Amino acid sequence: MPWVRSSVVLTGPTLAFGAMAAESLVLTTTDGIRLEAQIDVPDGVHGAAVLCHPHPLYGGSMHDGVPDALFRALPARGIAAIRFNFRGVGASTGTHDKGDAERHDVAAAIDALVAALDARGLDVPVVVAGWSFGGDVSLTVPHERVAGWVPVAPPLRRSEEHTSELQSHLNLVCRLLLEKK
Repeated sequence: MPWVRSSVVLTGPTLAFGAMAAESLVLTTTDGIRLEAQIDVPDGVHGAAVLCHPHPLYGGSMHDGVPDALFRALPARGIAAIRFNFRGVGASTGTHDKGDAERHDVAAAIDALVAALDARGLDVPVVVAGWSFGGDVSLTVPHERVAGWVPVAPPLRRSEEHTSELQSHLNLVCRLLLEKK
């Protein structure tokens, strides 16, 4: 996937979670889809996370379970976070594409988080975490600033093309974990 950068537009009020403040955004993917998102970059950041929600056709959204809990908890612990709705969910445009075009959605969220970090002069590790469908899709998105992936209960049901890409990512994660021991 060529890395044509996505665009970000601040759209709305700041939402308060404890002492931190989340900003509402609209992300534009490289294929022109507009995604509803929220970002929180607290002071004293030492890491960052892109949070991907479960399957959209079964009610998954950025306000769902694990991604919502992480978005509320991570900034208070010095970890910047962005969450977004995949295409066709909430205020996001487009339609569900069985995990294929959703890779553009994850890439747009990574780009937005990296841009926010860069604007503050922060060079911290970025991880992509996703629950179920979000974990599966996140594993198919390479990015030069991503230090790792954290899939939570991914279904791992991809085509041959995606399976080899996924295996490459999993091999990289395993190598990185083994090097740290």
